[in-house]
Amino acid sequence: SKLDEYDDEISKLILECDQNTDAVRQILYNKVFRQVIYETFMDIHKTAKENGCQYRDLYATLLIAAHKIVAGKHLVIAYWIGDGALALYKEKEYIKLLGENDSGEYAGQTRFLDKKAVDEQDIMSRIRFDCQDSMTALFLMTDGITDPIFDRDDNLRQLEYWDRFFHSDV
Repeated sequence: SKLDEYDDEISKLILECDQNTDAVRQILYNKVFRQVIYETFMDIHKTAKENGCQYRDLYATLLIAAHKIVAGKHLVIAYWIGDGALALYKEKEYIKLLGENDSGEYAGQTRFLDKKAVDEQDIMSRIRFDCQDSMTALFLMTDGITDPIFDRDDNLRQLEYWDRFFHSDV
């Protein structure tokens, strides 16, 4: 709903500021992501309190993406914290990760939506957007999907893994 509210303004800025990603990220942060991330964080706190558990018991990866056609191009705006993958895919042509996997030093270790994640700089660093003439799919996947399919985080950047995944029965 926030994207709809500022639809024309955001679309115009993205088209005009194509090379100035910091300016676009600032607009997306101010108009959309600051509130969405904070509200999600607060909802987790509320749920923890209502269920008599600690916030850390409800740590979660958060993948957010929005897609729309702007000036005949596919615009995807994204935010990613944690593991898994958020990617824009064109079969046999490209894979564009819209963020970075937050895997830790050890298996199963990752970054979660925690108090530090509602910091402006952290949110800003995670906002991504991309415009493409065409695309096949937009993927948002937890590590429960990416780990068995891609085996290692480095393979998330390899188109052949995505092509194989796209044509599998998984």
